[in-house]
Amino acid sequence: MRHSRSHLKPCFSCQDGVAKQRQRQLCCFDMRDPEALCRHVSQVLVEALCTKGAVRLNGQRAAVANKVASALLENFRQEASLEKEAERLAEEHIQKSPTVDRYKVVQLIKRRLAEERDFAL
Repeated sequence: MRHSRSHLKPCFSCQDGVAKQRQRQLCCFDMRDPEALCRHVSQVLVEALCTKGAVRLNGQRAAVANKVASALLENFRQEASLEKEAERLAEEHIQKSPTVDRYKVVQLIKRRLAEERDFAL
């Protein structure tokens, strides 16, 4: 079920030691479109960092947001590739010993492959 953008979620912020509630609009995205989600997250991240003064960009916010989104998408693609390889290797091990937990085997192989390739999960 897809949610409309009008759903509100309470967000608590602390100002002068007193928690105050404010309403904030939720953004709902379809997880089947990770590119749109990554682009939105990168835009929000860059905007928040600029607003907070953590970084200063001279009119380059869109370009930086695009680079952040590209890096996120590439990381997700690499992780998906790692997952496929882990599943393939796990299938070989499971055939030898069918009583083991398939999920645990895949996760252990994935973690080991990530360590070997210096990839952060």
